[in-house]
Amino acid sequence: MSNRSQNNKIYSVFILLLFFFMAVASGEAPTGEEQEKTPSYMEDADSTQLAFAKIEKDFFSRFKKSKNDLQLNSISDAKNDSLKIFFENYSKTGLVVNNWRGSISEIMSLPFGGGLKVACNLAGVTFYLSSKNENDDIYSKSIKKNTELYNLVMSLTKGDKIQFNGKFFKAPRYLNRDVLCNSEFVNEDQEYVFLFTEITKLD
Repeated sequence: MSNRSQNNKIYSVFILLLFFFMAVASGEAPTGEEQEKTPSYMEDADSTQLAFAKIEKDFFSRFKKSKNDLQLNSISDAKNDSLKIFFENYSKTGLVVNNWRGSISEIMSLPFGGGLKVACNLAGVTFYLSSKNENDDIYSKSIKKNTELYNLVMSLTKGDKIQFNGKFFKAPRYLNRDVLCNSEFVNEDQEYVFLFTEITKLD
């Protein structure tokens, strides 16, 4: 083998190794989709929350691969159908869920009370449940002042881990359809308006 050929081979191997170590250093795998690690306090999450998270993960991936607005609309309709089936099969109490878990990402002041934004990191995806409707405060779901729950929320801080009960809502503009409030918007946060009714701080 000539010195030139050997040098080219060494150079090629060096370039491949460089790309590999750059990927490792950035925390990204060289190939495949990036996965979010499920935190330990979520590992024994309620089965209904896990099922919901799997829907979020599937459609988030499909949204990112879409190429135009027509595809986005088609995927959004399919997601709404999947969420409708979820609440029919998994949540026997309509849009009410119990014993879900998450981490507080924001504590906010709202008209007539306070509110929370909770991050739920599960099954390789993060979705958010929020007392605030980003599009219209009329449809925000505040925790009323001078209640036991409001006083509890005042004692919490960003980053606290909680277990909670509460309720989703249909989007006001689509009351004749099974569209969860905020879910008609395609965004990376995958955020939903949510009324928190019971909260327990986890150790």
